[in-house]
Amino acid sequence: MQKDAEDGKKTEIDTFTGYIVKAARKQGVSVPHHERVYKALKGRLQA
Repeated sequence: MQKDAEDGKKTEIDTFTGYIVKAARKQGVSVPHHERVYKALKGRLQA
């Protein structure tokens, strides 16, 4: 994923961590660590 990000390519962040966060929200489950990692990585990738 780091190499993809460095090369400006699409990463798997939504496929893996994003899926966990969205599925957890849908089920009413708290996943604060995954949410933090997801937000941090998305922020870095969009910068």
